Amino acid sequence: MPTSRIRTALIAGLLAAASLVPAHAGEPERPFIERSLVLAPARVAGWRLTKAQDFEGRPELGVGFSYRHGDHPDVLVSVFVYPHGRQEGVDVVGQLALAMRRELEDVAAGGTYEDLVFGEETDFHVVTPVKQAEAANEAANDAGNDAGNDAVEPRDGAESGDIAIAAIEEVEAELAVNDPDRGRRQPVTMTRAGEPILSVSYLFHRQLYAFKLRISARQEHIDAATFAAFADMAVHAIAPLIDVRNTGGCASATIHVDGSAGEASEGFADFVRQLARAKARGEREGCAPTLDTAVPAGFEGIELDVSGLWGRR
Repeated sequence: MPTSRIRTALIAGLLAAASLVPAHAGEPERPFIERSLVLAPARVAGWRLTKAQDFEGRPELGVGFSYRHGDHPDVLVSVFVYPHGRQEGVDVVGQLALAMRRELEDVAAGGTYEDLVFGEETDFHVVTPVKQAEAANEAANDAGNDAGNDAVEPRDGAESGDIAIAAIEEVEAELAVNDPDRGRRQPVTMTRAGEPILSVSYLFHRQLYAFKLRISARQEHIDAATFAAFADMAVHAIAPLIDVRNTGGCASATIHVDGSAGEASEGFADFVRQLARAKARGEREGCAPTLDTAVPAGFEGIELDVSGLWGRR
């Protein structure tokens, strides 16, 4: 029998499907992402935002933020948030980490860095407010649905329910490859202008953007163990609060329905898979028909026009 979590997901998916309105034939297509608002906290856990910038004429570079902490003022946190788009079924953060590694190697080959040494690359997890809310909702749903609720499920729906559950679990497995809270951590040491540098980069992909946080400091000011722990603390504090809102063609969804298929057919399973993907995209991508440009108190916001980077849909 379906658990309360799966039943909740099914209900939510059907409600989401009811809200999917097909575009009118005469409605103009939109760039996949037209505009975005990137938000960053001004202060968090002792870190203070010291710089916020976009790169005029280079929307593909996104935005940059810099943070400093009073306890270790020599440690610099550089945050880069830039458009990446939708990429499903592949390890996006793995690709981002490889691209960053090649970028550093190219810079070193140009003479900016010397003695470039890469440490062990590992997974790194944070918990975003969205994930916290999902966990709280799931706990509340589980508390409100005891075992007796499963017993009153209509027998007529058992077969279709099993098909739907299997389809949803298949999509969940696909999406787990790119969990927005799972990133990649890459420590690096190097020499710049004769000074030994400690550095560690963290890569994430969520809300259709790539997130790169680079923490660096001169070795003379902090030992390696303290630096590593301090860098991890910085990312746990800052990364979950970086938020991106989008508008564009990413807000639309198309569900293909096979009207000739019975509910127990593969056609029904495919329909449920499409619903599950559309629901997950809505939760993960932060894309709406119009852009909410309100900047919350305590945050810095930078708006980007990235319409020229995408095809239309």
